[in-house]
Amino acid sequence: MAVTWITPVKFSNASTGTWEAMDASGDVSASATGVIVRIRMTFTASRTVDIRHGDSVETTPQTIAPNGTSWSCAGLNSAKEFDMWTGTTVNFGEAWLVGYFEDDATFDATPAFFEQATTATWEDVDIASATGAETAIGAIIRLNTGSSALRDKGFRMKGSTDARTDKAFRYSVAIIGVDGDEIFQQYSELAGPAVGADLIGWITKDATFNTDATDVSQNTTDSYVDLADLPAGATGGIYEMVMATSSTDLIAMRPDGDPHSQDFYDKHFSRHFWIEQEAVSLVVEQKIDQTTTDTFLVGYFEAAAAVAEAGPILQFDPKWHTRYIIG
Repeated sequence: MAVTWITPVKFSNASTGTWEAMDASGDVSASATGVIVRIRMTFTASRTVDIRHGDSVETTPQTIAPNGTSWSCAGLNSAKEFDMWTGTTVNFGEAWLVGYFEDDATFDATPAFFEQATTATWEDVDIASATGAETAIGAIIRLNTGSSALRDKGFRMKGSTDARTDKAFRYSVAIIGVDGDEIFQQYSELAGPAVGADLIGWITKDATFNTDATDVSQNTTDSYVDLADLPAGATGGIYEMVMATSSTDLIAMRPDGDPHSQDFYDKHFSRHFWIEQEAVSLVVEQKIDQTTTDTFLVGYFEAAAAVAEAGPILQFDPKWHTRYIIG
């Protein structure tokens, strides 16, 4: 099955400074492998809020901008749990579950780490040894800049001419396509054993990744504007946003025409990946407060492929996968 979108469900910690299990079994299917989550920090200063695989022993949560948002993915354990961390008052950390993967993605509780060996250089990252018998078309990575400060970071599919690098915060999550040999490229301002990317998961089907990301930027501020249509058959977009000002630019996105009870117009760190469900019309709306915010379509999710049985071919309508989404 392809990515399934659900009515958003809020999760939060009962206490601070510890990883706690979040039971998603009532919100995902029995075959779900991982979740798509919008993480929010509703405090006036940067604080740690994060999620991880339900069987993970990772200890380093990401920091969210003040009154800010980050998008993330995490694997589920056999009980359909993921873990959540909030490093300050529990009421300030929110994790909104908006969708989940099934057999279209695999998640690793002990992810392989790929080091950046040379500073300010695009380097190949070959994930074939980590994916084993599976063949990935996209990588779900948790980046490490090697510094508690914002540092330049970049990701692109092998063979791409994209050269965008911008400030990013360590431990945030990105999704990027890989070529036929399961290779993507990363760029880092710093290098060394603590700098690079953790492969927390990989996508094997029901998605398309652009070799060169498509520029869908718009220049209207403080109002929702339609971005360029997603391709026919798309059920959601994977976007990369690059901002000129760290931690202060506001962004909101939603399916076109959705009145959206969760109109979160939040701050973001400079380099940010965003996952958004499409509308029936294949249009996603965006609201920004700075015309220097650039938006690129890295790829998109698709409906599951047609299934052949001992009779007619059953074709899944991509509109069937349209649910509700936060923005």
